[in-house]
Amino acid sequence: MKEKDEESAAQKPGSNEVDINQNSSINRSDQQGTKTSKEEEKRLLIAKANQSDESRFWDENLDKANEKSTLVADPQIQRFIGKVQKYEPKVPLIFYDHIYRLNGWDRTGDRLYRRPGIVGKWMNDLVYLRYPAGTLKELRSQNPVVDGVRLYKHHQFLSSLGEKHFHQFLKDAMDVMSKCQRWDQFIGRFAKKYGKPYQMDLFEDMPE
Repeated sequence: MKEKDEESAAQKPGSNEVDINQNSSINRSDQQGTKTSKEEEKRLLIAKANQSDESRFWDENLDKANEKSTLVADPQIQRFIGKVQKYEPKVPLIFYDHIYRLNGWDRTGDRLYRRPGIVGKWMNDLVYLRYPAGTLKELRSQNPVVDGVRLYKHHQFLSSLGEKHFHQFLKDAMDVMSKCQRWDQFIGRFAKKYGKPYQMDLFEDMPE
């Protein structure tokens, strides 16, 4: 019996070491599990945030694509829009000369080629807004502003039918311009003749 007790006593230190090692392993596992859990939670939160941003941008892009496809799908607009073409001058210089003359601007030198930005707006009003509703919006979509400028002229995106109307609209404007002495006079007469939403010049006779 005494020998057995001594054997049991001799085995106890080893047993304690096993228990301690087992407890240490369990503690390390718990710590690692906690650390892994926190890392996974962190990754999950980041993934959700990224997914939210991607979803938001995807929705915005989808909205833009839907808007664009809706415009292009309109047969009234499709008729006038074509593939981008190589640049060729389409607007006769006399068109700008009329604008300068009616506004009393200096036309000497190269000033007709260095036009103020308002002339572009007037081009939209006098020409592009005479196409079916939505055409100018589609042209702007096809020809966006990049670093403050458009890389093309809107007329480079017109189909052959669109170009035909473009030249006719320019001619219509120049015909009225040639009969006027002032810009406000021209605007009034043009609005009256083509039904554009300009304010009429009510202070003078405006014969056709």
